[in-house]
Amino acid sequence: MKFEIGTEKFNSAVNKVYKGVGNMRLFMITTIIGIEGKNGDLILTSTDNSRNLEVVVKDVLPQEVEFYTATNAALLKSLVNKTDSATITLEILEDRIVFNGNCSAN
Repeated sequence: MKFEIGTEKFNSAVNKVYKGVGNMRLFMITTIIGIEGKNGDLILTSTDNSRNLEVVVKDVLPQEVEFYTATNAALLKSLVNKTDSATITLEILEDRIVFNGNCSAN
């Protein structure tokens, strides 16, 4: 499944949810951003293992699209912040997420 989102909108959401990312390498969940598609919304989540942060970007996906994936928070933030194209394409595959902006990354 592949979808596009405006770079500014996605950058804003990623930067907000990144504030909730922990730095405890022992618990991998504190180093990732969860990306979920549900009811037309894109939901980004993070945790520092004691608090959770959720950012919802309303009505950017088709209603029937549902998925959940997670990716390295620092890498995603870096890629999004360096992107200057108008849109970012995210492709959700069975075993990975593919990011396309100025470049492509798995």
